[in-house]
Amino acid sequence: MKKIYLYTTLVAAAMSFAACTEDYTDWADPQSYSQESQQSGVNGIIEATSSTIDLNNVGDENIALINLLSVLQPLSNDSQAPYVKFSKLVLNGEVDVPFTTSGNQLCVTADDLAAALKTYYNSLAYTPRECTFEVAASLINADGVATLIPIEDNTVDITVIPFELPANAKESAYYYVGGYNGWNLASPTPFEDKGDGTYELTITIGDEEWFCFAPQSAVTAQDWNALFRAPSNGCEDTFGFLDEDPTSGNSFKCSKGGDYTFVLDMNNYTFTYYAAIAKAYYFVGTPNGWDNSRVSAMYPQGGGEYTFTAYFSGAWDGRAIPASNIGSWDRGTALGASENGATDASGTLVWNTENDGNVASPEAGYWTWTMNVTDMTYYWTKLDNQSPTEYTNISLSGDFNGWGDTELTQVGTSHNWYILDLNISEVTYGVAFKANLSWDIKWARNSDYNDLYGTADMGGANNLWVDPGVYDVYFNDITGQFFFNKQ
Repeated sequence: MKKIYLYTTLVAAAMSFAACTEDYTDWADPQSYSQESQQSGVNGIIEATSSTIDLNNVGDENIALINLLSVLQPLSNDSQAPYVKFSKLVLNGEVDVPFTTSGNQLCVTADDLAAALKTYYNSLAYTPRECTFEVAASLINADGVATLIPIEDNTVDITVIPFELPANAKESAYYYVGGYNGWNLASPTPFEDKGDGTYELTITIGDEEWFCFAPQSAVTAQDWNALFRAPSNGCEDTFGFLDEDPTSGNSFKCSKGGDYTFVLDMNNYTFTYYAAIAKAYYFVGTPNGWDNSRVSAMYPQGGGEYTFTAYFSGAWDGRAIPASNIGSWDRGTALGASENGATDASGTLVWNTENDGNVASPEAGYWTWTMNVTDMTYYWTKLDNQSPTEYTNISLSGDFNGWGDTELTQVGTSHNWYILDLNISEVTYGVAFKANLSWDIKWARNSDYNDLYGTADMGGANNLWVDPGVYDVYFNDITGQFFFNKQ
């Protein structure tokens, strides 16, 4: 157990773990004194009251966390006598912990200590935490002037065992309940049990989606007062703890629809959700010379929709192949039209039953082909500008290359560009696309944006943001669409 020297005259005393019975009433502003200077030649000892504290076994009383051992000055609140006042308690160098004092002991409540652990570890996991507590103390004279006591080593180490998680963290199944499934608690949408204490669900939701989470017990009992609720109604937090009042009636909200992955982590008693990384589909056909590889990714739009913009011939223009089937020409591996070479403006999307099923634009020209793998439909949109600007180079600039130029390769003359297996190892200010190795023409965003796919704005003021990783990168210089497909 670590001891800390604060005063020149010491008495070694054995202090046992105990509950504090007196509150120091001025702890709300512990660091504010009329004057503070450093006193030389003053030292002493503090020590932890116990090497381990189990929050489940302390009851409602304050916990005596630290003892101060000293005979130089009595620990007295008598205004006529100097006394020592604890002025700071910090967990692991980061989190201030509220405290009180009683005699020669610094005390905390179990709830305050649990809250500090929750803040520092971003978790409510029931696992022992090896904690370092930093303290500071001052000598207060009869006039109320504080003299800072010099401390060479002002920490103690204590193992803290957090509160056990509630029973609903140990149930057999968990569910999504919200607008997606008509708020039907009798038939909610189940999470997939990942086998490691986490549960995952990926769904496509619409704009302004309201939702909550339900443990199996709530579904079994059809009890709306047993759901995991939001801290406030309409809360749009994408990460939080599952300890809100289940009777509040508060629901979460996601304003922007799209594909989202929801995760319940019952080890840490948290929820999180994020935009799902889109599945990759590739257009293989006339715009890319029938290159059946990863060079021509379609651009995700969310909700199962993908687009590809290029010059199409108007005859057997191609098909969409998912990443898992890339390189294969076998039947059943590609998506296209029910009639091979159909030039209809829209139609039903089908898996090819033979080595066919190609779609074709209604006529030759620059078109956008849009497919939706959720409702299995497709349609064509002709571009207004049939003479798009031709660029010699398209490059990507960012922290990862010192804001230089990492050039992409154009697929034929399709205005679609790509680079495979690009290692973006550093992201501080994001990335942007450039034309002709110059900042005169660039694509970024006019608002904050951190999705892996979307549409960049020409001349946008804000850079695109991607996490460090290895990506296949795709860009269309006509539409400004981009796709960072993380490997």
